[in-house]
Amino acid sequence: MFKKVVVTALAATALTVPHASAEETCTIESGSLNWGIKHSWRSYLKSGFAAGDWSTSGPVTQTGDPKGKDFSFGFEVDPETSTVTVDEEGNVVSSNIESKDSSITFTGHHGALHSTVVAPFIKTSGNEAQLGSGYEVYHVEGKNMLQYTEDDHIDANKRTGEGIFGHGTAQWTKEGDTLTLSASDVRYKEQQGTKDGKIEGVDQLFMGMYSSENKPELDDAHLTLKVSPGCGQKKEETPQDQEKPQNEPAPKPPVASPEKEEKPQSQPPATSQTPAPPKDPETPKTPETSEPKKPGTDKPEKDTPSGSSFAKVWNYILGVATIGSMFAILGQAFIKSGALESVRALLHW
Repeated sequence: MFKKVVVTALAATALTVPHASAEETCTIESGSLNWGIKHSWRSYLKSGFAAGDWSTSGPVTQTGDPKGKDFSFGFEVDPETSTVTVDEEGNVVSSNIESKDSSITFTGHHGALHSTVVAPFIKTSGNEAQLGSGYEVYHVEGKNMLQYTEDDHIDANKRTGEGIFGHGTAQWTKEGDTLTLSASDVRYKEQQGTKDGKIEGVDQLFMGMYSSENKPELDDAHLTLKVSPGCGQKKEETPQDQEKPQNEPAPKPPVASPEKEEKPQSQPPATSQTPAPPKDPETPKTPETSEPKKPGTDKPEKDTPSGSSFAKVWNYILGVATIGSMFAILGQAFIKSGALESVRALLHW
């Protein structure tokens, strides 16, 4: 019994674990990322002070007024390098979304500013969103970026890399085979090495102008993904798979078995209708009286009480006979001793 309980407990555990960690990586078929990056940065470049502009390469679209808050760049998602993981209820657990090869080159200050945003990306974990991009900038030691000239834009001064500079809140929705992400309250966060006039990594894109304390507001981002059919519906399929085996063991074609069971049931009533069964109980009654007389083993059982009483009577008779013999012996001894004659003489005297 204990073994059965242990086996049952182990079986129950084995069925539960898969549900405890049931996650699915969806196949992304296509998608788009819309992000204006930073409204104040675009407005700065378009101002008369910076006299700047930007140009794009690769699959990049532009929507809205370049100086407006609703403006956004549109990037195509790269399905081969992007991933999105959902739970059995279709909720997005995490994602790593990258865009196809593309770039936006910002210029200004009469050639002093020349920085390129390369293939922006977005990562999510739970309700946290991180945004960033690759970068390509120029850096000259000991020289302020606003003092750069076009002659400084050479390979020896080129710096490239990738980094996260935006942090916000992720909110996913799912409708059919479409996943939609809204990244809101996105704020700029500088790299750890950017301080005391030193600019590190992706912060060079914006000449070190922004930080978590200085104009940190970034534009919201919107992501749309077309995923493979049925992604995120694993939980609904598993109960169906579990119901199928439950219906399989009860196939109705082999209902012939109950017919076989009915046939033996019809036979017993035939035997019960015959008077043979009532006679059988009567027959054992007669053999009961005759049988104990024949086998020798049964006689001792019945003779034992009568034998014991006979032994008692016999012992009683033997006792009486013994006492009588004793009196007879004593009487003879009394006569032989002459005591009897003495008694007679006394009686006559």
